[in-house]
Amino acid sequence: MKKYIMIIIMFILGTTMIHAKKTCSQFKKYQEAEKYYKAKKPGYKSLDRNHDGVPCQKLWKAELSAKKKQKAILKIYKYGSSAGYGQTFSSMSACEKERVKLIKSHKGTDYTYECESK
Repeated sequence: MKKYIMIIIMFILGTTMIHAKKTCSQFKKYQEAEKYYKAKKPGYKSLDRNHDGVPCQKLWKAELSAKKKQKAILKIYKYGSSAGYGQTFSSMSACEKERVKLIKSHKGTDYTYECESK
């Protein structure tokens, strides 16, 4: 009987650990949170509170404000490899805003977008 009780307890503990909620405070950088989110690891949905495809918006905004204003170019990827360049922007934050719009409008496709300093 004890054996069955231990198995049940281990099962309950195991399932709660697998579905543990992740928080943005567990990440130091936005890139870490974004990588975790894109990999769809356990608890990844809790990182995107407003369901816009951008996890940990406070980290994202902090990173943007920390970067100096610099010209940026939007790079487009399809299936993980470079598909070309998009627009050129006067600042990294303008590029990031456009990137978020593109992510929302092309949700579910094989395209990804990255802003790079020029």
